[in-house]
Amino acid sequence: MEGNSRTAVLRARLGCDPELVARLAAPLWARVGRTVGVADLSWVRPLAGEEGPEILWRALEEAGGVSGVESRLRADGVAKLCSSLVLSDVSTSGSETVEERACRIVWTLPIAHVAHARRGSSYRDAIIELINYSNKLLFIISPFVDSSGMAAILTPLLSAMLRGVQVTLVTHDAINLASFTSRAIEELRREAERVGGNLAVYSAEAGTGRDRQTHPLLHAKIVASDGKKVLIGSANLTSHALASNFEAGVLLGVESAEDVLHTMDDLLKSHFVYLVFSTAN
Repeated sequence: MEGNSRTAVLRARLGCDPELVARLAAPLWARVGRTVGVADLSWVRPLAGEEGPEILWRALEEAGGVSGVESRLRADGVAKLCSSLVLSDVSTSGSETVEERACRIVWTLPIAHVAHARRGSSYRDAIIELINYSNKLLFIISPFVDSSGMAAILTPLLSAMLRGVQVTLVTHDAINLASFTSRAIEELRREAERVGGNLAVYSAEAGTGRDRQTHPLLHAKIVASDGKKVLIGSANLTSHALASNFEAGVLLGVESAEDVLHTMDDLLKSHFVYLVFSTAN
């Protein structure tokens, strides 16, 4: 979207802050399918200022978020808008940017302790790039997941599902209803079903106190997109890993991504992980 668009203005006011975008996205998702107008968006003023309702309305129009004479709120347009608000320098298609910036190091840096933080080097931004880049398949391995970490990438994930992307997540402890992972996955499942998305979640045993030969530990952190790009590193999908820890990863190209997809295929067929649920029809 062009720099002088209402979307760009809204993005600047929110500062690409995932928490602020999530606070904007939640009320919009709740209104999908309903008739809306500028007067119905007054709740956005604390986030985007006095002109926030008009700015948000125009941004929704730019993203195709409202349609018809009755101006009904569309899920695909809401997903497109919210995804574009998260990143300051990555288009919603993502493909050109990812190609130009392939094979690079990405970081989560504790700013209080590490002064050097290059623009465009965010671990979280790299994950969102790959999600936006996906057209068919998206594989994610994250041993640990929490609700805040999932919220940081939820809108791009839903947008990918609306494009028909098949999303597979492999994690730990997804069956334990008391776990942080289970709560985060349940929120993702509800949203995926609401938009008709194709999501499969697999879980592995944590392996704590067990023989690692028969119960190996799921420790890899991987995001693979369409067998073309892959991010391998240290960060789980948790609030601390994507915001305040010291994390590092590397973004790699086709050869590595294809290798990951073959390995993932073997993993899903093994007895190491088991299917928790799938939203596919």
